[in-house]
Amino acid sequence: MSNEYTLRIDDSRESMEAKISEVMRRVPHVSGISNEGGDRFLETRGTTNDFLHSLKEHTLLFVDYRSTNTDRVQQQAKQNKVSYYRNIKELLGETTAEYTQELRRISLSARKEVILHAEATPQLIQALEKNSQYFENTGVSFKGIPVLSTK
Repeated sequence: MSNEYTLRIDDSRESMEAKISEVMRRVPHVSGISNEGGDRFLETRGTTNDFLHSLKEHTLLFVDYRSTNTDRVQQQAKQNKVSYYRNIKELLGETTAEYTQELRRISLSARKEVILHAEATPQLIQALEKNSQYFENTGVSFKGIPVLSTK
């Protein structure tokens, strides 16, 4: 789904930075960005460098939603000093109880912080609120990351 914030292959570095700045202005607590539908966007070395430079300028981390061909982008992120994460598992659930079960399972294998890449449904929010004491006791914190579309 494209919108005015969609990053495109033909965007200049300045255009990317302007779009990312606007997202950050509208959602001030953004800590990172994930791609959706950005395989072609991230296959272009110059575009990837411009994108990662823009993230560095805003001190944002990047969660790569793709499951293949991630090594080069990960290397470029390292060169640009951008924190890079691969989206390893999607958060599955529809009800508060299903989200609770999934979040507790994830927290058992987490070290300290878990970055959620999931739609903030009322059920997910309820599961996080309902289990906040449990997560506090286990020392695990959950952070959300918005999806910025790339084409």
